[in-house]
Amino acid sequence: MDTVVPLVGMFYMVQFAEKVEMQDSFLSMGASLKHFDMLTDKQNNLLKPIEGGFHTDVNKNGEPALLQLMFDDNLFNSVSAVLVSVEKMFSFRELAKGNPKAKPTLQMLTTSTVGTVLPQFVEEYGANKKVDIAFSPSHELFKDGFPGSKMSGMYVDKNGNWKL
Repeated sequence: MDTVVPLVGMFYMVQFAEKVEMQDSFLSMGASLKHFDMLTDKQNNLLKPIEGGFHTDVNKNGEPALLQLMFDDNLFNSVSAVLVSVEKMFSFRELAKGNPKAKPTLQMLTTSTVGTVLPQFVEEYGANKKVDIAFSPSHELFKDGFPGSKMSGMYVDKNGNWKL
C-alpha cells in the first residue's frame, strides 16, 4: 500500500499541472493561476515569463529527494495582479456606519479633529467637514494619484533575496 500512495498522488497532480516533464529520475510539474484561467488578459500582461529549475537533486546524505517545491515570483505577482485589479474603494465611513459602537468615532472624523494636530488642514478645507479614510487595492486608482508609478510586486533575485 505504501508504494501505491506516491503514484496515486502523482496521477492526480499531473491532472492539474500545466507542464509535465519526465527526467532521468524525476517527474517535474508546473502550474500557475494563468493555467487555471484565474487571470484576465490585463492581469496576464502584468506577468513576465520565468524559467527556473531545481537547485539540487539529492539531500545532504546523497539520497534523492522525494518531493521538491519551487515557487517563482509569478506566484506572488499573480496574486498581487488579482488584488490590484479590484476596482473598488473601501470607505471607513461605509464599513462602520452600521456598527453602533463606531458612531462616536464617525462623529469625531472631521476636519476640526484633524485640525487639532494639523491646523493648516482646517484652514485649507474648512471646519467641521466630514473626513473619510479610504483604502483601495486598485492600481488604476493609485496611478491616478501618483502618475508614473509602477505596479507593485515581489520578486526573488539571483541570490535568493526577496524584493518588494
